[in-house]
Amino acid sequence: MVIGLLPASGSAKRLGGLPKFSLPISENTSLLEHHVMLMRDVCDEIRISTRAEWIRILENMNLESAIVTEYKPSTMLDAVHKLVKLGGEEFIVGMPDTYYLGFAENPYKSLANTQGDVALGLWACDDNLRGKVGQVRTESSGLVVEIIDKVATCDFPEMWGAFKFNSNNTIDLSLENPSLQFQKWIDEGTTISSTTIQGRYIDAGSFSGVKDLYTSI
Repeated sequence: MVIGLLPASGSAKRLGGLPKFSLPISENTSLLEHHVMLMRDVCDEIRISTRAEWIRILENMNLESAIVTEYKPSTMLDAVHKLVKLGGEEFIVGMPDTYYLGFAENPYKSLANTQGDVALGLWACDDNLRGKVGQVRTESSGLVVEIIDKVATCDFPEMWGAFKFNSNNTIDLSLENPSLQFQKWIDEGTTISSTTIQGRYIDAGSFSGVKDLYTSI
């Protein structure tokens, strides 16, 4: 059983309190609904965490059978951990304030078919995202060997944008973000595989990202 996790419970401070997952990408579809639709083709269950003040927003979305949990996390890893504690063994995590543009195969399907207990979905890192995301160095086999998070001088050509893991991999809640967790798993000897996704990964988490989103779709 594969469970999709969508942590939609950040503070939204970068857009003046507007929850980024609610941004429309068409007349009837938001970013969050975009991810739910993609996950429906892959996941047996979809779980979403959000804050109490945004429950009404989600109630007006087409989320069908997705399970919505009210939770105000301290970090993204905290939100993921909360959703994992509801049960299950294999999880796919997406970022609901992003948009996948121009892919050939459903990115979550590509990730689900990747071998290993932990796997990262990778995209080419646009110049405007360098130093703002977790950039990834891989071996020729696709195994991940190093992740550098939000360092402007990093020249790794790819970035992670979604991930898969199972319940055997313990989340360290003292870490600030998933990039640090992935690097810790690597340092502890965990093998992390990867799949490179075609197309662009658009991060709508900032005003410049929103502009990029609406000039691209």
